[in-house]
Amino acid sequence: MLKYSAGMPLLPTVEAYRITDPQLAATFSTKSRDLEHMSVAYMIDAQDFFQGANPLSVWKDLQSLALTSRLLRPSVSRQDIDSLLYKAGTVALRMPKLHTLVIWYGMKGSACAFIFRVNGEGAHLTWRSTWEMELSSRVVEVWQRVTSQRHSRGLRVDNQEIHGLIQSHGDAIYHLDLPCQVVSPASLPQIRREGRFGVVPSSAR
Repeated sequence: MLKYSAGMPLLPTVEAYRITDPQLAATFSTKSRDLEHMSVAYMIDAQDFFQGANPLSVWKDLQSLALTSRLLRPSVSRQDIDSLLYKAGTVALRMPKLHTLVIWYGMKGSACAFIFRVNGEGAHLTWRSTWEMELSSRVVEVWQRVTSQRHSRGLRVDNQEIHGLIQSHGDAIYHLDLPCQVVSPASLPQIRREGRFGVVPSSAR
């Protein structure tokens, strides 16, 4: 199994990193063509990953992809979010084995995830967040096309609101309940504690 997982340390100050280098995202986009699974948190933005994708490329082996995007915040325009989710769908059309795609983001007071999942029960498109937003018809339609490629029994669309208190990125990950691993399960409780009390490990100072 070819798998890659990476991310910035999930510290209370992670928001300050704001690393969104389009060239780095394009590099990850190219690298992912040789992988079966990829998860990258906070190092790049999903928008740059999909925008930097070669229009002729095919991800013939990629099965799961998890990325973060700063666009998934309540202060960002719905049009910009819609453009990201639509672009992700057009690129996913060139990922024939993809069964799980997650675009997510978490910060103090806010958590959000866009999730596409195909399993034995069919295909599911989920918007899960601490704030309300309806997926547009064009976003649903492009992901229906992705679903049709997989001969799935239709696409179910869900909108789920998170009511838990989000005090840190660790809380966001916990409440988003993502279908793929973005952090070690053993380290998540520690990340939540550090975020709650504003503790930064000595290795990160």
